[in-house]
Amino acid sequence: CYDLPNPQYKSCRCIASVKGATGCTALSYSPDGQVLWTAYSDPKNFIACGVTGWDAGAKRGRRLYRREGAAIHLLSPSPDGKRLAWVETFPPKAERRGPDVVVVDAATGKCLTRVALSKEIPSWLDTQPPVWSSDSGTICYGTVVKIDGAYRREVRGLRLADDDEWVIVRDAMAVGLDVSELFLAE
Repeated sequence: CYDLPNPQYKSCRCIASVKGATGCTALSYSPDGQVLWTAYSDPKNFIACGVTGWDAGAKRGRRLYRREGAAIHLLSPSPDGKRLAWVETFPPKAERRGPDVVVVDAATGKCLTRVALSKEIPSWLDTQPPVWSSDSGTICYGTVVKIDGAYRREVRGLRLADDDEWVIVRDAMAVGLDVSELFLAE
């Protein structure tokens, strides 16, 4: 995969070539435009996945995260640039069933939290990217829950400081719902 046009770079360059990975499955710039985050995965065979940060002008990236047997989609950096969230998926026959939202420290790659989006549905096809609050302290995301034998979508919020999770919208029918406006002032 190649990086996006950015005034910091003089030309496009190859940024992801990893054995066992089919290529870049997600990418996003940091809010200040100084780091390009790329995720590589093999979403068909789930061999390995990882996230690499490419500093402006650097010829080599720094690996932030790597995991066997998973794939990464939908990178979302926090507004302050200190955290990075994504959706991580697993093969249909894996012990872990549904996708997870993973939040890591953008400097160290340390996993800050992992939230299972669904225990019943292994698919990620309708998963939405995590959305950050403006203060970078809360994320919201869509999940699928089984209620009275029927699968329903919910939009949930998670405060990272205390892992406090709550339901923002029940029976959220709209895929791509703009949940950024649903955060309520504390």
